[in-house]
Amino acid sequence: MSPSAEAALHGAIVQTVGVGAVVHTHSVAGTLLGERFLAQGGFRIRGYEMLKGLRGIASHEAEV
Repeated sequence: MSPSAEAALHGAIVQTVGVGAVVHTHSVAGTLLGERFLAQGGFRIRGYEMLKGLRGIASHEAEV
């Protein structure tokens, strides 16, 4: 099995953050949403608490 196209990115995360492993998943729902809205350049999300995990986002009311 060959490494994924993101192998270099995962390696950089390990070196920069000092973690022991990177778990990278693609959920069925995320994959379907990405395919559905690919022609429009993506889709916007708002109101999710996890948005505050993104750099520069302080509120779940942000739209990304």
